[in-house]
Amino acid sequence: MKSATLNKQGRVVIPQEIRDEFNFKPGDKLIFRNDHGKLVVETSDAVHERIWALCAQPDSDACWSEDLIAERREEARKELAEMAIDKLQEAS
Repeated sequence: MKSATLNKQGRVVIPQEIRDEFNFKPGDKLIFRNDHGKLVVETSDAVHERIWALCAQPDSDACWSEDLIAERREEARKELAEMAIDKLQEAS
């Protein structure tokens, strides 16, 4: 287990051993999140890869964009049908 000290500016130096273990490189953007009271640090690339992996699973409920698009298209069809009916009624 490694430790580091938070300085007055709120900065911390990640120990070299940890940077090597997790392949953190200079210039990496790190994401910090709270996971049930534990601080989790990940590279933004790792977060993006995890999100894409979730969306790539065809049976996964995690990727809901296809359902949302289908729902919006259905709403648009209904709206267009209602507008067409209104136009026909106005013309009569």
